[in-house]
Amino acid sequence: MHIMLPFGGRGPVLTIWCKASLTRLFLGGALFVAAMLNASAKEKWQKATASELTNMTPALEAGAAAEALLWKIKVDDSSFPESRTVDEYIRYKVFDPQRADHLMRLSQQSISYDGTELRDAEISACLTLPDGTTKEFGSESLKERTIVKKAAADSLVQQIFGAPGLEMKERFLAVGTVEPGSVVEVRISVTEHYPRLAYYRQLQMNEVPVIKLEYLHSAASEDRFSRSLSVLNSKLVEWKANKRTGEISVWGNNLPSIKQEPFDGGASYYAATTVLSYTQLKTISTKAADRHRLFGRDHPWAPIATVMNWTAEDHITVTRKVKKTAAELTKNAGSDLEKAQCIHNFVQKLFMQFARQEGKNRVVMMKATDRVSMDEVIDFEQTKPDQLLSSDFLWLAASLYRAAGFRAEVLMLPNQRIAPFLRNIPSRALLEDLCVAVLIDGAWQYSLPNSKVPQSFNWLPWENQGFGGLLALDSKEDFIDVPFSPASLSRIKNVGTLRLESDGTLSGSCQISFTGHDATRVRHQLQGQKTERQTTIARKNLVRQFAPAEVSSLEIENIDDPGKPVQISFFLRWPGYAAMANDRLIFRPFVFRANEHPPFAADERRNAVYFPYKHEETDTLTLALPEGYEVEAKEAPPSSPGEILSYEIQIGYNHKTHALHIQRDFKSSLISANATSYPMIKHWYDAISTCDQHSLVLKKNETPALEQPSASSPAL
Repeated sequence: MHIMLPFGGRGPVLTIWCKASLTRLFLGGALFVAAMLNASAKEKWQKATASELTNMTPALEAGAAAEALLWKIKVDDSSFPESRTVDEYIRYKVFDPQRADHLMRLSQQSISYDGTELRDAEISACLTLPDGTTKEFGSESLKERTIVKKAAADSLVQQIFGAPGLEMKERFLAVGTVEPGSVVEVRISVTEHYPRLAYYRQLQMNEVPVIKLEYLHSAASEDRFSRSLSVLNSKLVEWKANKRTGEISVWGNNLPSIKQEPFDGGASYYAATTVLSYTQLKTISTKAADRHRLFGRDHPWAPIATVMNWTAEDHITVTRKVKKTAAELTKNAGSDLEKAQCIHNFVQKLFMQFARQEGKNRVVMMKATDRVSMDEVIDFEQTKPDQLLSSDFLWLAASLYRAAGFRAEVLMLPNQRIAPFLRNIPSRALLEDLCVAVLIDGAWQYSLPNSKVPQSFNWLPWENQGFGGLLALDSKEDFIDVPFSPASLSRIKNVGTLRLESDGTLSGSCQISFTGHDATRVRHQLQGQKTERQTTIARKNLVRQFAPAEVSSLEIENIDDPGKPVQISFFLRWPGYAAMANDRLIFRPFVFRANEHPPFAADERRNAVYFPYKHEETDTLTLALPEGYEVEAKEAPPSSPGEILSYEIQIGYNHKTHALHIQRDFKSSLISANATSYPMIKHWYDAISTCDQHSLVLKKNETPALEQPSASSPAL
């Protein structure tokens, strides 16, 4: 379902114009998408009816702890882009107070910067007990605590916002003792100042069915924006648009609860979710004025691409200094690919220097016509421009690529972490991320030098892969392919040289290396931390993986070099790894899998399966056996090779070294599967888990039982 207003004549009209006085607020970190929101707190509470109070049976889902009898959401954008107010009213019927306890603890965050409110929240509630007794919880019941105030530079929120004048408070309210059969009403009102152009709103509740839903959106009065509202997974709701007032209504009855499941992609993949976004019909430029575009409905993405093109071209500038820098960077390159890599690495290094500086993610007040020149970005450590943003490094990369003779365009990308990308829903909200597309030998390659986690040239985070991207071209709708990276490029390689002692203790040297998306995941955890802190985090992860083993002599390499694998080396000592039974030792040869569990526990599943990326795992172990013991069992567990999902193992024995050689190779090229395929997927992963927990038995004082390497049995 998709609505776009206004339609105009044939389609949206875009205008570029110049104005020097308009001021907007930009955040170096992310602004917030509102969480829970609602109708005016001054409205009177609705009296619970006798039938509501006496009913003790859930209407929609047997055994539900609570139901939402009514859920009203009103999104007021009449003051957009300066502010957005979202009011929410929820009327709960509670059947099991203990299991519904989380619904009775209400909290919201309020944010201010140097005394200016960026986000304000109000909460109130009314409890009606089964005997008709009511109790209201208003401002007098609202508690408040400061989460951040002039936060230290290494705190999480400071890393996100980085402003000494930033203050974040949590406002919370706890509804009193709730009895089975009670009716609880909740009102929450949230006002965001300078909200984002995109807003997502989930229309189903976690484990709480909704009897009646009402959603109303009031449009911005500004005529320089075109609004689109889409509903993902819209089968459960209906909608209508009032073209005269600009209001959009969405409603539904008997909406089932949603349930989070492993690898489900997130709520926007299966819950009814509104996606609201604005496209600027009038934009501000420093390079050109009086430029107009009229679009037909047959190219719905063209206006979105055009607005981004105008924005990008205002920044991308090939100055004399940019030309000189590009020439110096590429003078020793032997190919176009090497030239592009040199430019990417240079800009990425600059950006990382910028990101490491104190106050990097600060709040910046800018005029809409303010621009940081590309020369200033190159020399930012000397020029120290106040308005420097992470996006300026993306513009610099595009400028350098063009100066070096490449065709370079800004590419708009979907983010799979936020929502699935559907090309039939033309919304800027679905293409929020940006990179530079560089044409080399007739093929587009990708550069993201301003990523928080360093990325190699022609490599994008997994959330930006697989669903294409829109080139930011003037008056054109040109999608290009952005393929999923192959499994072989995202690999976890485990290597161990271990010894098993006669008392059951396992010890030896190990190394784990990560490439591709797996390396990005590790870098995200460790990058920017001091060495001691990196070691602490890595040790905790390893102790969790090998519990109750001891981990020591830990070393970490290549955290800041995306061109090399992240490597973690350590010494492992695991007392009691092998169980002793009379004259036998029983142990699991796949040491790196000893504590793993199947990823899917439930027998049934509601939602489709979504894996974030394709990947491989390789385990290579040499395991020296204790003197006087020989392997009693002769067979390894079965392999299960395949094109999409593959699992192959091999266990061999070397008489000379009295050691086992263990090889495990796992590959998954599966990205998604319908819920109907879940039983087959679960069965496969359960079988693999059983194989990983396979045990071998060593018997004392027996002749060798394995005379040659023993390959795994064929798949069953």
